[in-house]
Amino acid sequence: MSDLFKNKYRIPSARLQTYNYARQGMYFLTICTKFMQHYFGKIITDRQTKTAKLEPTQIGKIAESEWYKSLEMRPDMNLDIGEFIVMPNHIHGIIIIGKNEFNSSGNIGELNGNSESQCGSSTDAMHRVSTQSASATQSAYATQSTPQNAFAPQSKNLASIIRGYKSAVTTYARKNNIRFEWHVRYHDHIIRNEEEYLRISNYIKNNPSKWLDDKFNNTK
Repeated sequence: MSDLFKNKYRIPSARLQTYNYARQGMYFLTICTKFMQHYFGKIITDRQTKTAKLEPTQIGKIAESEWYKSLEMRPDMNLDIGEFIVMPNHIHGIIIIGKNEFNSSGNIGELNGNSESQCGSSTDAMHRVSTQSASATQSAYATQSTPQNAFAPQSKNLASIIRGYKSAVTTYARKNNIRFEWHVRYHDHIIRNEEEYLRISNYIKNNPSKWLDDKFNNTK
């Protein structure tokens, strides 16, 4: 993965509210189910190996397969995939947007502002670790949605990728009479260097084993 951290993918400056999400970069994404419902399955721990993994429901399997399909369907965006995992009521994933014909013009059409909603808990921007008490988690998780941009192509940015992915999972659920809904928005975090990429990747990989203490685990 070392090639991902050359100038091609590195974002040297701090995140701005006017950030253009069609730009080259590495993005850590969290998408929750509506009301944090455990639609995707449950975490099973193997006592002998002391490993944990998701025992997926049907829609949990689709949430995984559609993630990879959504990215494969966009070869013109020069996308790459980092760590990804489906948890009982959310998904975590890393998407890398490379240089392509839609972002090669630089920073033209940067986004104008952002908005917030709720997902589960307040998190630290670097580690995605809860920064609030349990009593505050249901009302204070700031999730990021991408505002409309009159300049950047709305079909060729991060928001369009997530919109397509969420739509594919929802469409499957409806066609197969499966009760399922996404939270209306999602949280994104721009990964700025290799150290942060590795830290977030490890966080994603270790998510099942940390489920009992996970900020999204609302069964505690």
